[in-house]
Amino acid sequence: MIELLVVIAIIAILAAMLLPALSRAKMKAHQVACLNNIKQLTLTTSMYAGDAGHYVRYSDPALPDTLWMGTLINYYAKVNAVRLCPSAPEKKPLPTVNTVGYCDQAWVWANGLPTPWTGSYAFNGWLYTEVDQQLAKFRSDVPNGTSYLFQKESRVEKPSLTPIVSDCVWVDMWPWETDPPNTDLYAAGGTSNPPRLWRAVIPRHAWKSASSAPRSYPTAQRLPGGVNVGFVDGHAELVKLEKMWNYYWHLGWKPPAVRPQ
Repeated sequence: MIELLVVIAIIAILAAMLLPALSRAKMKAHQVACLNNIKQLTLTTSMYAGDAGHYVRYSDPALPDTLWMGTLINYYAKVNAVRLCPSAPEKKPLPTVNTVGYCDQAWVWANGLPTPWTGSYAFNGWLYTEVDQQLAKFRSDVPNGTSYLFQKESRVEKPSLTPIVSDCVWVDMWPWETDPPNTDLYAAGGTSNPPRLWRAVIPRHAWKSASSAPRSYPTAQRLPGGVNVGFVDGHAELVKLEKMWNYYWHLGWKPPAVRPQ
């Protein structure tokens, strides 16, 4: 009996030691799968821009109210699952109205569609074509906002540093240099306007777990974790949250010397 108890105790100790390692391996696998999705969406966007001569429209007349998701799935990315990060899956049953995502949950774009679309990623709004009226509404705090739109590949000066797609809690965003991180790193400001960079400042990867993202974080401290980001030159990589302000999100972006708090 004593020997049996010793064996059971040893097994319990080994299990306790292995579980964290298994959990880390699972999160790493999710991050890699997510990175592959981001890369596919990035390449698909670049293919569309090359064929059409401009980036996706905010509202395509042939595909009204479908944003970048409708354009890309109609032309190239025929698999809906490519928009879903394993660390931020769908939550069933799906809502029938637009619903914001979270660090560990996909957003829902219903907008009158027969079947709602879901996703875990956002499009960089400064790459939209024909977005004048929407931009004036969403980023009214940015003077002459349309002058910062890329619109086509030839206007992108730093392709390897200009993001197209990123992990995010909503479908798109228009980052600005002075956008601070949100203190709630789980909800990240949701759909509130202006659509700041903070929508993508979530520790979805390279941290504990997406579900444990802090709901109240002292943003003066170093931010935890990172997100996957795809760039105009076609590559995708894991970006630490602290580095998100170092990329060229809009035309004429000037990386801040100090990350906003």
